[in-house]
Amino acid sequence: VPLVLGFGISTPEQAKMVSAQVDGFIVGSALVKAGGDGVSAARDLAARIAEAIR
Repeated sequence: VPLVLGFGISTPEQAKMVSAQVDGFIVGSALVKAGGDGVSAARDLAARIAEAIR
């Protein structure tokens, strides 16, 4: 059963900290908040989180 963390992940650093312990995580609220600064801000956050967990 995949383990997904759904609360408290809003930065690349937090994602990196937990990436070895979970199969995935949800960053919905963080993306919505970043989207308040424009689509490019949300896209940038998603890219930085993806890079942090690689």
